[in-house]
Amino acid sequence: MQPAAVWRRGVARFIDLGMHIAVLEGAGALADQLPVRRLLFAPEGDTLLYIDLFFGIGAMVLYAAVSEAWGGVTLGKILAQIRVVPAAGEGPLGVRAAFTRNLGLLADGFLFGLVGYSAIRRSPTQQRVGDVWAGTRVVEGAAPALAYQGPALGGLAAMGLLLVSYLLT
Repeated sequence: MQPAAVWRRGVARFIDLGMHIAVLEGAGALADQLPVRRLLFAPEGDTLLYIDLFFGIGAMVLYAAVSEAWGGVTLGKILAQIRVVPAAGEGPLGVRAAFTRNLGLLADGFLFGLVGYSAIRRSPTQQRVGDVWAGTRVVEGAAPALAYQGPALGGLAAMGLLLVSYLLT
């Protein structure tokens, strides 16, 4: 299996950022319709900012992890014709590897993605930090048809997490 071209990974990431924005906006619109909000407390100022950042980043990781655990793809990867596989070969990614890989985005995304890009360029298998931690790699090629359900499930999971945050805070 040929490693995915860096530009394809960039295109997939850009599309997935659009998906994150759509999920955030969708959850915000749905939150306005909730009959009850702030069940635990009503934070203000910096506290609310930190809670929103925590849940926003959590939703980003959850979307990608659920999508990739289901079939190795996100919406961006489907459109870019790439997929995530275990470093040892084919097969399902698994929940642990998917979450580890996407938590690694927090390290890879540092300095506007320079850390991840540098890791990909130096790795013979073009693995970023999160891929190394999770034992995964991104390869060229379309995913099986069943995998296409993953991004919808990931989007629903992320939106659910955000709605819970709106209910609680």
